[in-house]
Amino acid sequence: MTDPISGQAIVYVVDDDEGVRASLRFLLSKVGWQVQTFADIESFQNAFDPNRIGCCIFDLRIGEENGIDLAHYLNSLHSIQPFIFLTGFGTIAVAVESMKLGASHFLEKPVDATKLLTLVQDAVVSSSQAASDRVLRIDLVERRNSLSTREREVMNLLIEGMLSKQIASKLGISCKTVEVHKTNLKRKLGVRSTVELLKYRD
Repeated sequence: MTDPISGQAIVYVVDDDEGVRASLRFLLSKVGWQVQTFADIESFQNAFDPNRIGCCIFDLRIGEENGIDLAHYLNSLHSIQPFIFLTGFGTIAVAVESMKLGASHFLEKPVDATKLLTLVQDAVVSSSQAASDRVLRIDLVERRNSLSTREREVMNLLIEGMLSKQIASKLGISCKTVEVHKTNLKRKLGVRSTVELLKYRD
């Protein structure tokens, strides 16, 4: 498998069965993925990076613990990593619950190797996109927060479709001042047109 993001991505595997861990490590490493395996939830939590591109593969039962708890854990951290459940005793009810928690897939053991590799590839691509979206959101917030109160007022009125003369009248300032604010806010936000301002809407 040739994958431009496999070098930076990681696949976490949590399963209390040593044979399953070894098998998945071999399968995933063979095609280029970085893999970390864990026999219990605590060791996984100590090593897990919720902001790293990748995906997680969880057994539904990990010793006396429940893989569903891991799904709650990832959600609480706002992890960008999709997770795949594996189980040897799947039921429709459990599958539905795992999907509600955000599981990308629910697979019964023994797992088809080709299918699992495809799902991991898709999950990592999704994780990479989530990471990019997060960076973009942070950048938008930072740019928007750089505006002065008046610049933000002018921006919001521009988004509503008001012309400079209308904005000047509403805010009790001159048209020239409005134009200055328009120039400054567009420079700070890195936009050239009013349409581009829509992504900064309050």
